[in-house]
Amino acid sequence: MSELQIGHELTYGVVLCALGLFLFGIFFLPLVGFLKKNSMRIIRRIDDDSKFQLKSIDHRILNTPLIALGQARAETRRMASLSLQCLDETLLFLTDFDKRRVSNLKNMEELLDRLQKEIMVFLVALSLKSISEETSREITSLMHLVNYLERIGDQCEHLWRLEVRKLDQKIYFSQMATGEINELSARTRHFLFYVVDKIGGAGDKRQLQLQSMKMDAEIAALESDLRHNHINRLHTGECAVLPGLIFIDMLYDFKLIGDYTFNLSEVIVGKK
Repeated sequence: MSELQIGHELTYGVVLCALGLFLFGIFFLPLVGFLKKNSMRIIRRIDDDSKFQLKSIDHRILNTPLIALGQARAETRRMASLSLQCLDETLLFLTDFDKRRVSNLKNMEELLDRLQKEIMVFLVALSLKSISEETSREITSLMHLVNYLERIGDQCEHLWRLEVRKLDQKIYFSQMATGEINELSARTRHFLFYVVDKIGGAGDKRQLQLQSMKMDAEIAALESDLRHNHINRLHTGECAVLPGLIFIDMLYDFKLIGDYTFNLSEVIVGKK
């Protein structure tokens, strides 16, 4: 083959490559962003689905009660941590009013419900095995714990749904009412954090009992004072009726979270 023919072949090859790149740029590059975006959606969906799976519990080890009980404890601690996260996310929503948080809050509530059901099924199955009296008592305690943790999630859901209602209807709290909600929510969150930290621990149960009684009483007293003060503001016309009713509902939700948190502490110290 002559040098001239080789030159023609090379030129032809270069032209074909350039044409191929040009066509790729026209038809496929615009799809890259789309594919990347949707692949990330698929990954996120898989990750979200994996969150709804029990991480510690395996029904195949039910015939080994001590190991099974350890798995139930681990999953209960996970549920306790999630309940605290759910409250934290709810409090952020009550502060920044960012509706993008709602989807995550729904997922948390669904996961708490799922964990409660799955842990309860596992514990019931374990209770039917040949177990000691001590193991039986601990199974009962874990059942109480997961039920109270799920109820805390329910109250969080009620709180953020009230906030969604406020935003949709353009309802606003006064600066005073906002400050009062913040004060009660901070105390409630501190109480839950304190008790969740004790689940599965080997701390001073007497101290936990005394401190929990104190915190619960303070939350109940504060809720009562704030509710009566707000009712007085409603009577004097300082506060509109609809914001006032939502405010009182929120106060009660925080009080219930405090009550369930106290119940958790009672289970931990062996009172329930």
